[in-house]
Amino acid sequence: MLNGVPVFALCTSRIHNQEVLESVQAFVSEARKRGYYVLVFNSGLDNNVRDKRSYSSCFSAFDLIPSQITDLIVIMRETLKNNLVADTIVQLAKENQIPVMCYDGKMDGVPSVYSYANQAFDGMLEHVLGDHGCKRVNLMTGIRGHYGSECMVMAYKEALHNHKLPFEEERVGYGDYWELPAKAAAEQFLALDTPEAIVCVNDEMAIAVCSVLRQHGLRVPEDVIVTGAEGIMKERYHIPRLTTSVKDYHRLCTAALDIAELILDGDPADLQTGIAPVVRLSESCGCKVTEHRDHNEGIRDLYHLIEMSVNQESEEHWIQG
Repeated sequence: MLNGVPVFALCTSRIHNQEVLESVQAFVSEARKRGYYVLVFNSGLDNNVRDKRSYSSCFSAFDLIPSQITDLIVIMRETLKNNLVADTIVQLAKENQIPVMCYDGKMDGVPSVYSYANQAFDGMLEHVLGDHGCKRVNLMTGIRGHYGSECMVMAYKEALHNHKLPFEEERVGYGDYWELPAKAAAEQFLALDTPEAIVCVNDEMAIAVCSVLRQHGLRVPEDVIVTGAEGIMKERYHIPRLTTSVKDYHRLCTAALDIAELILDGDPADLQTGIAPVVRLSESCGCKVTEHRDHNEGIRDLYHLIEMSVNQESEEHWIQG
C-alpha cells in the first residue's frame, strides 16, 4: 500500500505487442477508476527463451516488484509463455505473503479471469447457419486429435444437427492454427466444391483461407463467407475486414477488478471466471462495411509497429549482454 492506496503489480511480457498492450491498458484504466495504483512489470519472455542466462535476464524484471508496498500480484499468464516463470512469481508472492491472481488467462490454483475465442464459437456458428441461412458450411479447426480442436468439431456437429443439416467429414479441415496448413486445407475444400461459408477457429487461418479463395477467383463475402476468431492485429489491415470474435475488455476488466477486491478484502474468490468474447460482425460475412481506410496510412502504422518491435528487441539484447 502506498499513501493508503492499494498497489497492484501487473506481470506481463512483450508489451510492445499491440494485443498485449491493449489488455494491459484496459486493466490499468479500470484499476485507476476504482482508485488503485498499478505497477506494470514487463519482460522479453517468449517461447524461444531456452538457455538459463536468457531466462534469468528476462525474469529479472519481476525481481523489481516492491514487496513492501505491493498488495496484489496480477499475472498475465498467456503472455509469459513459460510455466517456470509463472510458478516462480507465485512462489515469490508466497514468500512475501502477497496474494496472487491471474488476468486474461488461466492458472491452476489461482483465481483466474479469462476470455478465450472458443467461448464465442457457438455464436459464430449460429450467425452463419441461422442468420445467413448457409447450408454448405465448412469448418477450419486446429490440430487433428488436439482436445481444443476436436471440441470445435463437436460444437460444429451439434450446430449442424440443430439446423437439421448433415455432418460431412470432408467439410472439416485441420489448419494447425497457422497459414500454410490452413491454405492446404482450403485447397482440399475447393477440390470438393465451393462452400457457402468457411468458419475458422482463428483469424490467422481465416486470412489464409481468404488468400486461397482470391487465387481461385472467388470473392469474400459475395461468393464465400469467411469468419475468424481472436481479433488479431493483422486482421485490422486485412481487406475485407473479418467477422471475428473479440475480447470484451470492459466486462473482462470489471470481472478482474471485482475478483481483486474480494481478494484484498480476504473473501473467497472463484478460481475460474470466464468472460465470453463478443462476435464482431464485419465485411467478410457481408453484414457490415467498415470505414474507408487509407492504404498509405495503414502501411505507415505497420512500419511504426515493426520499428517499435525492432527497438524493443535491441534493448532486450543489450540488457542480456
